[in-house]
Amino acid sequence: MSTTPRDSFAFKLISYLSTLEKVAILMLSIGLALTYFNLDGQLVIVISLVALAGVFFLSAFAIRETPVDANEQLGFRELLTYTILPKSMGKFCDFRSRHDPFHYQKPTRTI
Repeated sequence: MSTTPRDSFAFKLISYLSTLEKVAILMLSIGLALTYFNLDGQLVIVISLVALAGVFFLSAFAIRETPVDANEQLGFRELLTYTILPKSMGKFCDFRSRHDPFHYQKPTRTI
């Protein structure tokens, strides 16, 4: 019993990641609004940035369909556009999203 690429978990992952990304961005905007109104929105910001980091990391490994025909041979431009850039941007955004929550933390004590 073999599964086709369309039936695999990695292929179905894209639809869930886009929904989770929208929820995390909504949480981030709520946290920033809370911070703007001098309420404690730091935890909401950190949770949303960590969720975005997870989404970006998993989106780098998700399988995407290419809009070319099956009998057409892919060139370097298609490889760059559909494979290399999305994976590298996903990993870069994951790194930035994991790094940014540390800047939103308030110091607990001063030296």
